[in-house]
Amino acid sequence: MKICIATVYFGRIEGGAEISTHSLANELFKKGHDVVIIRTDTENVNVPFRIITLPFLTHIPINYKAVCLHMQWAEELLVRKLRRVFDKESFDLILVPDIMLLRAVQRSTISSNVLPFVRDWRFLCNLPNVNNRVPLKIHMSAKEYRIKLFEFAGLWKGMILYLLIYKRPQLLQEGLFRCKKVIAVSDFVKQQLIAIGISPQNVIVVVEAAPSWKRIIMPKHKVFTLLCVGRLEEYKGFRLVLEAMNAVAKNYSLKLIIAGIGPDEQYLKSSVQRYSLENVVEFRGWVCKEDLSKLYASCDVFIFPSLWPEPFGIVPLEAMAMGKPVIATNVGAIPSVVTKETGILVEPGNLWAMVNSIQYYILHPEKCKKAGKLAFERSKLFTTEKQISSILTFFRKR
Repeated sequence: MKICIATVYFGRIEGGAEISTHSLANELFKKGHDVVIIRTDTENVNVPFRIITLPFLTHIPINYKAVCLHMQWAEELLVRKLRRVFDKESFDLILVPDIMLLRAVQRSTISSNVLPFVRDWRFLCNLPNVNNRVPLKIHMSAKEYRIKLFEFAGLWKGMILYLLIYKRPQLLQEGLFRCKKVIAVSDFVKQQLIAIGISPQNVIVVVEAAPSWKRIIMPKHKVFTLLCVGRLEEYKGFRLVLEAMNAVAKNYSLKLIIAGIGPDEQYLKSSVQRYSLENVVEFRGWVCKEDLSKLYASCDVFIFPSLWPEPFGIVPLEAMAMGKPVIATNVGAIPSVVTKETGILVEPGNLWAMVNSIQYYILHPEKCKKAGKLAFERSKLFTTEKQISSILTFFRKR
């Protein structure tokens, strides 16, 4: 099959969505499919399949680019760029893992073989972003929307955003209604799609796949090591982990490694100085895939402290694939990945639950080791073979 994957970002991997799209494209190519990536960024990337680049706002931060993609003028521009591609080439299947591009793709092709892959359900809600202060809501009155948006962005920015993007979530929902079938990455996301009115019969759950890494056995280290990986955003909960380290490090010898980049990085580094944790916390910045597997292998416990309802949780699944127990928040789809046998689930934002969980694994190394073994076994349930088979079977039965 000739398969197109239309995505916003396909360059340097920064988050779970990018990881999943890269993995899916590579596995489809290995299965013998003719894979073509359509993307809006221009960063060089070494892959064995073809990439069609449609440059769009390539020199602004990702967060601002995401807001721009909610605006109608951006859709009009992308439609013109996409039509040039679809006028020249036809595809058996068009996968859209970034639903921000869904309407532009639908308007650019007469093909009915467009299959959206809903990961980040935030874009179906009434706010352009999320933090721990503003809850996500799918249905909201215009008045309530303005109040929440002003809380999120401030009065003047909020007024501008209101004028530019108020109807965008509704348009994205209408785009999904036009699709014969929709893929959700978890039962949690499926429930969000049903909540906006999509028939349960039109939604299939296709979970993400764990990486096919070979387990790495690292030399034993004297210091108990914790690891956090992800984009450094406030809603990802890294601030809470630093607060927990401030409490735990007073009684135990331990180390925390944080891998990732993002807008909250400076605040996190300032917190490390404020807590005098310079000898405890290490920032690694962006880490390539090869080095990331070694990072997972080198830690004792992985922490995934997200404050918002994650649609899946590919990052903790990566840690589990390397045989590591996970301390994660009991929110969104995370409990469908991390179980009480493979780690510890805590309520989001609960500092002392996080502290107690870290101390539990420090004081019970045998429990830590057992949870890691069970995590590795559970990760084997999330395979690329199942993922691709489910997608193609679902597509052929439409």
